[in-house]
Amino acid sequence: MVDQPTIFDHSLAILFGIYIPLVSGFRSARQFKHLHLGKAERSRFYLVNSAFLGGMGLIVLGSWLLHGRSLPDIGLTRMPELNFHTLLYTGLFLLLYIGDLLSNTSSEKRKADTLEHWNQHTPFLPRHRSELPVYSLMCLAAGVGEEIVFRGFMIQYGLSLFSNFLPAPETWAVVLPALIFAIAHYYQGFKALVKIAVLSVLFGWIYLYSESLWIVMALHFGVDWLGGYLSTKMEREE
Repeated sequence: MVDQPTIFDHSLAILFGIYIPLVSGFRSARQFKHLHLGKAERSRFYLVNSAFLGGMGLIVLGSWLLHGRSLPDIGLTRMPELNFHTLLYTGLFLLLYIGDLLSNTSSEKRKADTLEHWNQHTPFLPRHRSELPVYSLMCLAAGVGEEIVFRGFMIQYGLSLFSNFLPAPETWAVVLPALIFAIAHYYQGFKALVKIAVLSVLFGWIYLYSESLWIVMALHFGVDWLGGYLSTKMEREE
């Protein structure tokens, strides 16, 4: 953010960067424990969330442009800088994610435990390959919309805000949105919350060092989509 935050920036940060994620995380944690979704209901869930996540990103992006800021300043239209730190944090992200994925599917017992966890905490995951197109739409909306908000906007907002009174503003600007983003996924359980927090911090550093949203958007979409794809490969009752 090349200028000081305005009242609109503060409002968007509170609404989309703090209030909605926190409320959504804790509300979903209560609801998903006893929620059963059929195929049609899951499809509606994907469409509704696609509209919300995409709309959230568009509102933040629209405010950004109306304030006379450029798309490259938030990390759009600019190709990522593939420097040492960008490659380091991207590689570390992939190493941690793939390692965790392999660990959770390394045996029949681990697969059964993973399936049980999905049934209890993420009942919206697709169960049939025919659901993947509309699920992919939600993954795209999440990858683009949430990264515009939590990495592009919130980190730039934090850099402008914290540079006035906190040491190491880059660290605060990366860590605080990552923690809020992780809490928004509290419904997946505490262990998942910790993993998401760590991976989200890596997202923040990738964004800062690459000066672009493209890598984190691609990784975000890939992680969400792969989870749904693996869910369709599991033998699950409807």
